[in-house]
Amino acid sequence: MSMRILMGVHALPPFSTGGTENAALVLAEGLAERGARIVLFHPIPESTGLHGLVRRSNAGRLTVIGRPLSAPADLEESYLHPEAPSFFLELLESFQPDIIHIHHLTGLSMAIPGLARERNVPVVLTLHDYWMMCARGQLTDLEWHICPGPTSIGCATCLADQLQLRRSGLQFIGKLLRRMPHPPRGVEVLKRGLDHVRSRHRPPTRDRERMNARLRQARSVLETAAGWIAPSGDILERYESADIRPQRTWRIPHPSPPRIRRDPPRPGGKRFPPSTGDPPPRPLRLLFVGAVIPTKGLHILLDALDGFPSGQLTLSVVGPSPRFHRAPLYSEKMRARARGIGVRWLGVLPQEALFALYRAHHLLVVPSIWPENAPMVIEEALSAGLPVVASRVGGIPEFVHDGETGTLVAPGDPSALRRALRRYLESPERLRRQIRNASLRTRPTLDDFIAAHRRVYAEITGKR
Repeated sequence: MSMRILMGVHALPPFSTGGTENAALVLAEGLAERGARIVLFHPIPESTGLHGLVRRSNAGRLTVIGRPLSAPADLEESYLHPEAPSFFLELLESFQPDIIHIHHLTGLSMAIPGLARERNVPVVLTLHDYWMMCARGQLTDLEWHICPGPTSIGCATCLADQLQLRRSGLQFIGKLLRRMPHPPRGVEVLKRGLDHVRSRHRPPTRDRERMNARLRQARSVLETAAGWIAPSGDILERYESADIRPQRTWRIPHPSPPRIRRDPPRPGGKRFPPSTGDPPPRPLRLLFVGAVIPTKGLHILLDALDGFPSGQLTLSVVGPSPRFHRAPLYSEKMRARARGIGVRWLGVLPQEALFALYRAHHLLVVPSIWPENAPMVIEEALSAGLPVVASRVGGIPEFVHDGETGTLVAPGDPSALRRALRRYLESPERLRRQIRNASLRTRPTLDDFIAAHRRVYAEITGKR
């Protein structure tokens, strides 16, 4: 009998196209193709107007089920959604899985793993980011500095607006700002003043208690799960440094995308010069792929491009521009900042179009300032023979080998990034060598990725 696996994730394409969503879908499809029966469930944004969505593939072995769930009304609903447990229990009772694999619980509920344990169904978690211990998900504070770990005071300070601090005048202003999807620019001054006042006050006891309740709930989920799967070693270390102890852990990196050809293409001519004596490429074509939000560091890249003569560099930006906590105007500011640099804003693209862009550029730039776990975009680019210039932060150094398949720079340092880009202009051989190294490197295949997960499920359930 084939294994029955119930998977949960916070979103899926076409509603969201991030790395977690793609990893969950690739895994579900791969397992179904190899005979497992999969139900993959996710919430649907209310704004779509859909009443539900059911998709089947792989001869009916994979069923994707989405259901609209209301937006959380407060902090507690953001991690204990009142509608998610009934959605989950319906699937649990009708499907009768052997194991439950949770990729992300945002928009669902941290109560789900406990409901599964009560019914003696084991739960395994994949750590895609830090949401289980950081309500903002990326382990950064309000100044976008990396947070050393969760505390009731620190978390309550970061989430002061969502906790609705009850101080004279502040609650009304906070509600007003939260209801403005794109506040007028003058309101930014008011918001900064509000943040300044909050930062100088110790969060009230009630708010600290509410943050402690969230941390206790997350710890319970993490420590009572059958185990954690981690795409990078760095994320495991950060969770364990917060004194959260797993039952078991497995390190399973993302696979090389099977749809990318590994031989370097020649879009509009050769991608790199044929010999050491030739001049450097003009222009050097840079690619940024990711959400246009502060922690992805696009502002760092735009600052780094200052000072390059016209015609030396071009930049293509691919990705959505979602609202970001405390920085709703970030995307608009970046577009204004980029005037005169010659940036192409391409928005969200289908995967095949993105793969073509990898083949048509010289370098992928990943200037993140948060401790990224294992960005799938890096694996995709390297699999296409595209070297990566990236921040030395989080799990990124586990995938970009400095000087071999790209260059690592200090996060948040435009000068260091500028120097790294200039070296590629000055040394065609550096670019050629790294393209060759990226094209020839060996990485786990999709078969390796699926087989590793099947071994985890078998170890937990005793079934194959």
